[in-house]
Amino acid sequence: MRRAKWVLLVVSCLLVAAVYPATAQTQQLTGYVDGFEAGRVDAKAEIKPSASFVAGLSLGVFYVAYSALADGKLPPLGRVKALGASDEYKRGYLEGYQKEWKSIRTRNALAGWGVWVATVVVVYAIMIGY
Repeated sequence: MRRAKWVLLVVSCLLVAAVYPATAQTQQLTGYVDGFEAGRVDAKAEIKPSASFVAGLSLGVFYVAYSALADGKLPPLGRVKALGASDEYKRGYLEGYQKEWKSIRTRNALAGWGVWVATVVVVYAIMIGY
């Protein structure tokens, strides 16, 4: 009976040792994913899409190329430090913020440039008499 208790204890310890690292990895991944989503939400709330639209309208393909190639803006450093979360969460927050900021900026620059192209086509069609 005493030997069965020891075997049960050893088996229990092995099971805990095998399951615990998987649980820790899942928590880290969840921290990153939660941070990524929080960063995206904050970026959507802070971006003024009209500025990118006007820049795309006035600078055309040059601003569209800049928007697509340049890195996204970083959120204020004080906010990231004040999050008080794990490093995984902070890394996810920064990446989510940057990617969403860049995505919105590029979409609005393309829309502005598209309006510019459409206007040029309409003016040209009117001038040649279509």
